[in-house]
Amino acid sequence: MERKQKWSKLITSVLLVSFILQWAVAPFGVKAEHDTQITSVVDEQTNESTEVSSIETIPTEESEVTAEPNAQSSSMKNERDRQSLSRSNSAFTFEAIEGGYKVTDWTGQTDVPGEVIIPETYENEPVIEIQANVFQRRNLTKVVLPQSLKKIGHSAFADNQIATIEFSKSTPDAVPALTEIGPHAFADNELTSVKLPARVTTIGAVAFGNNKLTTLTMGESVTTIGNSAFRKNNLTAVTLPNSITSFGENVFGDN
Repeated sequence: MERKQKWSKLITSVLLVSFILQWAVAPFGVKAEHDTQITSVVDEQTNESTEVSSIETIPTEESEVTAEPNAQSSSMKNERDRQSLSRSNSAFTFEAIEGGYKVTDWTGQTDVPGEVIIPETYENEPVIEIQANVFQRRNLTKVVLPQSLKKIGHSAFADNQIATIEFSKSTPDAVPALTEIGPHAFADNELTSVKLPARVTTIGAVAFGNNKLTTLTMGESVTTIGNSAFRKNNLTAVTLPNSITSFGENVFGDN
């Protein structure tokens, strides 16, 4: 009997200890599970923040579209600037350049058929250049150039029937300002005699090619004569100035 009571007390003690251990351990398990849930929530929020940050760095279509009007505006401004340099009167179109104006077009209007007189000035500024091809194939027979002219462009008077080239008499005894005659400037015409102004330094390739020149006079300022500059003419004798430093090939070929 006494032994049976001892076993009963022992079993009761074991059950009591087990019961206490269950209540002591349970809060720690709950806390750990709670901490895990909190960590999971924080990680999810962090991921969301990362995604939002990534999205914010992507350029929007609106920002790309906004740049187009700026490009168009710049293009329109350049076009307006170009047009603002261009001027015209009843017969000629001019473009403002450094030092004066350049002739860029001609309507063909003239007082004498076959003759063109290029004005000395435009808007009180000197006409100093003729653009390439402006008077090419215009059935011209006579050209009057302004004393202010400095440069004649490529093929400016080519492919006509020009027999006479003169400089205006706006300032008597003045030396024309012309320094450069471009390639093919007076090629394929009917010129028989040419006296180059004293300030001319450069004569381009084929500048007077395929004319009918029998006499040619050039000043001491000439330094450069291009290839075939006087090819296919009727020259028999030419005096060259000592100033020449560059002399092209076949300058007087087929004379």
